[in-house]
Amino acid sequence: MSETWPFVACTHPTHSVELRSEASGYPMTDMEFRVLDPETGADQPPGLPGELL
Repeated sequence: MSETWPFVACTHPTHSVELRSEASGYPMTDMEFRVLDPETGADQPPGLPGELL
């Protein structure tokens, strides 16, 4: 889903240079992210890696 990143997530100018250059940012207004375990398809709890939907 790297193709959709510029349209659904962004960082803020007040964020650190490290965060702005190494992360995709936070969901934009009215966007929700769902993270799944790629092996089971189950929702992942916050803070765990997974497949972004």
